[in-house]
Amino acid sequence: MPVGKPTTAREVRAIAIALGGIAIAVAIGYGMLRVAADGKVRIRLGDDRFDAGQIERQARTIAEDGPITYPPLVGDRVLIVNHLGDDPTTGWLAFSARPPGAHPECIVGWQPDEGVFVDPCTDESYPADGEGLEPYPTIVLDGRVIVDLNRIEERRAADEADGSGSDDDGVVRSGEPRTTDSGS
Repeated sequence: MPVGKPTTAREVRAIAIALGGIAIAVAIGYGMLRVAADGKVRIRLGDDRFDAGQIERQARTIAEDGPITYPPLVGDRVLIVNHLGDDPTTGWLAFSARPPGAHPECIVGWQPDEGVFVDPCTDESYPADGEGLEPYPTIVLDGRVIVDLNRIEERRAADEADGSGSDDDGVVRSGEPRTTDSGS
């Protein structure tokens, strides 16, 4: 003969609720795996835009000290913001501090005497406008420099999806389309 008290309705209800919760969690997990498996899910961490600061102050800092290198914003993405020209409302450029395909430790450094960025791993140099480095669109909004961090990834994904692989990256720099000819 078993010894113990009989199960109450309250205990049965608690067990049913617990089992129902487990079933719902499993269903949600299964649904998430199904959605992720179809390749249409994109994970984007952080903000789409990076506020690089007040235009007059940043233009002055860059004129005195050179381009600003920001530590990794998302993952291992290191960003450089530069300003070319005398007008703080135009001439803003943003680009990756890591050359395409470079080792994570290969971050270009500004060489003020030559006016170029130099890759410490290959000694390759890049001009002040970042040509040859991965560009990010910039805008001036309410007196602040804003860098669009995710639009370039969306463009890249769209190019891969439609197979275009266009050489013209369509990057807008301070309201002016970037050209690919050597006269830019």
